[in-house]
Amino acid sequence: MAKREKISGMDDLKFVTRTGVVLENQLLSQTHVRGHSSGESQYIGPDGGHIRPQQISISSSTSEKAHLFIRGDDGREFDVSFVNAGVAAREGNRVSLVYCGTQAESAEQITADDHWISAFINHSTGKSRIYEARVRPLAKPTPSAPWLVRMVGPVLVVAGLPVFAASVYYGFKWEVGFLNWVLFWCLYFGLMVLFGWLGSVGSGALANEILAALRQRVDELVQKP
Repeated sequence: MAKREKISGMDDLKFVTRTGVVLENQLLSQTHVRGHSSGESQYIGPDGGHIRPQQISISSSTSEKAHLFIRGDDGREFDVSFVNAGVAAREGNRVSLVYCGTQAESAEQITADDHWISAFINHSTGKSRIYEARVRPLAKPTPSAPWLVRMVGPVLVVAGLPVFAASVYYGFKWEVGFLNWVLFWCLYFGLMVLFGWLGSVGSGALANEILAALRQRVDELVQKP
């Protein structure tokens, strides 16, 4: 998967839509099984003993991969692959794929990878889905807090271990008391959270604007035949 260009602002946002009729849909279900064991079994020797059986837990998840072959409105055929597309499509359905990109990218660059599909619409059924998890990382972070504020949070995190060691040493040396020690660390972690939040204020605003524009685009396409 190639590296994406980040969208720096709404003026930089570019939608590319591919619409056509499904010729074939190949579905493949995959089941992923995960296991975990804990504890140790013990051997019963001549002098007796007991058995402690291992604790084994098994979990599984199923994903569905769809491989669509589509004849576009321009007469050319293309194919795309989805994992858990969320919208069903069969042969003969009219569908649209919406991609998000930047103005600096060509339509061929934006549609080069199926992972970059931002929304899928089935016009025949009237159903659609927006892949929010794919869209948000495309927005270039635009923190609104001053640079000094954004630096304080990471500095507090990096300084956490030496400050902890110093607080333990001087806490015993000065006998400040356990309650005061706890209050100090509550204040310290509170500052970490505060400056971390201040540094990220505004970073998700652009992603929300892109998603709002994408939803509007999808609504317009859904209303089309």
